[in-house]
Formats: sequence, C-alpha cells, structure tokens
Amino acid sequence: MSTRVFIMGSCVSRDSFEFLGPEFSLTEYVARQSLISIGRPVATDTIPADELDSAFQRRMLSGDLAGNALAQIDKAGEIDLLLWDLTDERLGVHPGGDGWFTRTIEGVGADFYPEDLPHHPFGSDEHFALWAEAAEHWIDALAARELLSRTVMLQVPWAAVTTNGLPTPASFGLTAQDANAASFRYQRVIMDLAPELPMLRPRQRMIARPGHQWGLAPFHYTEEIYTEIATSVKQLLR
Repeated sequence: MSTRVFIMGSCVSRDSFEFLGPEFSLTEYVARQSLISIGRPVATDTIPADELDSAFQRRMLSGDLAGNALAQIDKAGEIDLLLWDLTDERLGVHPGGDGWFTRTIEGVGADFYPEDLPHHPFGSDEHFALWAEAAEHWIDALAARELLSRTVMLQVPWAAVTTNGLPTPASFGLTAQDANAASFRYQRVIMDLAPELPMLRPRQRMIARPGHQWGLAPFHYTEEIYTEIATSVKQLLR
C-alpha cells in the first residue's frame, strides 16, 4: 500500500517527493498559496488567471484566489504525509477586498499587478504579522483534522552558491542570504505553535544546480540534497 502524500508548498517539496520512491503517491499539490490566503478569498476577477497558458498555473492561481488549501485537504481523502515548505511565501501578498492573494512569478511575468497595488513583501513586519496569525489558524486546522502528527516541514535554506562555486541569483530581488535571515522568525512561530512538528533541515551545504529542470534559482538544489531530504522523511515515518 502506498504512502499518500499531500504537498502544501513549492517545488522544494515537490522535487523532494520525486526522490521518495514508488511506494509514495501524490494525492494533491497546492502551490502559489500563502497561509495568509487560506480561507480569505477574493473576487475571481482580481487577477485574470484564465489568461495563463499552463493549466497547472491557472489551477494554482485560481485556488489561491479561492483560498482553498484546506478545502483541497478535505477533498484529498486519506493523507499519510503532509509535506510543507515556505518557499512560495517569498513574493508576499496583496489585499483584495476582505481577503488576500499571493503574489506569484506567473502574475509578475504576465503583468497582473498594477504598480499602485498595495503589497506586503515577505519579511516585512506587515507580512509577518498577517502570516503569524494565519499560521495559528493553519496549525489548529491540521490538528482538528488529526494531520499535525503526519505533517513534516521542510526547513530547507536557500543556496547561496551554485555547483560552479558562483553566487546564486536573487529571486525577484530576494537573495539567499536575505531570504534565510527573513525566514527565521517565521520558523520560530511554527516551533512555538507546534513544537512536536518535525522540521527537516539538510545537514550538507546547500548548493544550487544550474542544470536543474526548472532553471537556476537559490531553491533549485543538487540531487544529493533531495536524496538527503527524502531519506530523512522516510526515516521519520518508520
């Protein structure tokens, strides 16, 4: 019987999943959705997700507008492992009426966001305050669904260097050093809210691979790093 995995996060979790092996099956993958968005929907015409060419991107952006991560968990059925990471928090959020939606690379590339649109960037005090409140609701929701004991957070730092020994590029103005420094207080919130929740951090030096299938970025790692993450996840499940 396969281990059923739900991913709430980014390519960090999704790429690590590929190294878990055939005994693991993916039930659902929710990306491009900040915790701040969950349960706080905005009008579907806030950003024109239907204009995107990729069906995956359309589905993720539409899901974010609906704030549907918990609804997706409820639809997924039995979940043996919930993998979670914070990388898709990196671009911050925008207000939309009474709700919030996540700023995404697709939205930036498609010029969805007017220059005068209010924006709370990741790491700012405004974003952190919103996120800390949302994290408490998220942890409570997982506990109510008896999923907290089956959740693993991937606390994977961004890589500052590539396999060639060169500095990694910034991601939309955010360097690896700045992202790692900003992430600390977010991770501290999780440790305070759910001290029993495993937070996996690779022991080896973080290195980005220029030949990664998604391109060069501080969070696109070498195969050795994904292998270590997968091995650690499987050890936790024993």
